[in-house]
Formats: sequence, C-alpha cells, structure tokens
Amino acid sequence: MAKSYGRCVTCESCGSDDGKTTEVRRVYVTPEAWDSEGSVTPVAETEQWCDACVLHYPHQSVEEAEGQSADA
Repeated sequence: MAKSYGRCVTCESCGSDDGKTTEVRRVYVTPEAWDSEGSVTPVAETEQWCDACVLHYPHQSVEEAEGQSADA
C-alpha cells in the first residue's frame, strides 16, 4: 500500500484539492506497435496524487519502490 499523508494537498496530476494524496512516481507507458517495442518508463521525481488519479493512471507507489530496493 502506498504512503498516504492524509493532509489536504493539491493533486499534482489533476489539480484536485478535495482529499488526501499519495506519494507516487509517474510512469510513462508506450504500447507495442508493429514497428516498435513497447516501454514502461518511471520518472525519478515523486508527486502527490489524489485517489482518483492513483486509480486511473499508470504509476509506481513510492513505498513499493523503496521496498524493492531494500530487498535487492
């Protein structure tokens, strides 16, 4: 589960300030095509996202990423 701060902060994805935000890394996804490979590229910087954006857009939770690097 991603780290939630529970404070009212503006979502850096959609601009909503209606609720709590979660710290995430944005992920850019390029689908595979007949002439090119697909790719998934996480961004290094973190952002604060609302629950709706976390539900609908590709991202990597900061907590999961930290857990993976600690396991390595």
